[in-house]
Amino acid sequence: MLTVSAPQMARLQVCASESFVETLVTHARETLPAFAAHCDDSELKIAIRSALEKARQHGWTLQGSARFYVEMALLFGIGFANDPFHAWFTQTCKANAGLPELAQADACYAALSSGWRRMVGDDGQRQRRAFERWQRFDPLKAFPAQLQVPEFMSRLQTALAALYPAMWDAADAEARTWLCAAAGSRLAEGIVPSLSGQFACLQFFLGHAALRDPLHPWVGVALLDPTTGNTNKASPAVALHQATLRYLQARLPAADNAVTPAKKG
Repeated sequence: MLTVSAPQMARLQVCASESFVETLVTHARETLPAFAAHCDDSELKIAIRSALEKARQHGWTLQGSARFYVEMALLFGIGFANDPFHAWFTQTCKANAGLPELAQADACYAALSSGWRRMVGDDGQRQRRAFERWQRFDPLKAFPAQLQVPEFMSRLQTALAALYPAMWDAADAEARTWLCAAAGSRLAEGIVPSLSGQFACLQFFLGHAALRDPLHPWVGVALLDPTTGNTNKASPAVALHQATLRYLQARLPAADNAVTPAKKG
């Protein structure tokens, strides 16, 4: 009879885990290329490992459901399960808490598909129209330097409703309030209105942890001066806006396919 020591078993589990990570990297590159295009393989592996750990903490351990969890992380950001703009996930899991893991994943898949179609549409055209709105959007004009907090909050809600009308309509009122309060706090701390407002718009689209999300390294990079590596003091809002346009353009090829995310299994 073959016996395996605990250290050997631990090494075997690590190897299996790393093999699964490699499989998921290939899967992401092949089936969700526009969502993974802005990460190199090392960044993508770090993000996938983080998503798998969060899936395990959530109680999803089977490869099929864990892969689906990673796919949602690729679509919505690593912290999507605790994101105030994705309350549908926790609500669905809570409603199906007594079901087996794969049944919970099935319920979440159904909720995701329904919500995605409401926000994006079946033909992908809403994503393209959203990109066109971002092209017309000028953060320096939308949030001029002299804005005070009350007017800033009003302009932020107007910008969000204009940039993401379907998402804005579907967003929970509490989540909207949270986002505006966080943006107002940044403004009060001295961050210029154009950057505070634009970052709130990105948070609404990419998730509340956009600046720290390993799947969106371009956000932090856009805020740095490319010659010094320090924070871009001159025009960070302009640099971030240009980086956002590049990111959204990269996502457009996946617009038609993103309506129905790759099924777990």
